[in-house]
Amino acid sequence: MFGLTPVTLYLIIGLVFTNLATIIAWRVTEARLESATAETIVCATRHEAFVANVKAEGAKAEHRTAEIISKNTTIVEDIKHEYQTAIDRVRNDYAGRLRQQANRGSGGGVLPSVSGPTFGPNAAGTDSIPAPERVAADCAETTITLNYVQTFIEQQAEVSKP
Repeated sequence: MFGLTPVTLYLIIGLVFTNLATIIAWRVTEARLESATAETIVCATRHEAFVANVKAEGAKAEHRTAEIISKNTTIVEDIKHEYQTAIDRVRNDYAGRLRQQANRGSGGGVLPSVSGPTFGPNAAGTDSIPAPERVAADCAETTITLNYVQTFIEQQAEVSKP
């Protein structure tokens, strides 16, 4: 047939088919590469949008945290000042009452001196009950403390709401 030996003819036909297969494979690979490149660009765009969103949310969270810390500091300072004022007022009030009762009870005279500590049945017990005035003062201080703790917790909860 064309004056070629069959081996040479088969070799040429085989080379033509392999070249066609290579060209087809090359086109398929090129199409896949273009598709992967487009997908990579879409993923990169989504990633950049995600990073920008996370940065924006982080900035919001930092701002909110700074705002909460500032408000909490103000709350703590205000309550600490108000609490100390209230405690001082109660202590002064009860100290004045105790002084008035001591002055009234002694009739303005000098208190008798105690000869020394007592022992035995006349000694003060280890579980002796303090004077009612002292109990009232302690109760008043405890009540004020609890009221301010409750106020503090309520205000902290209000600030921490989203």
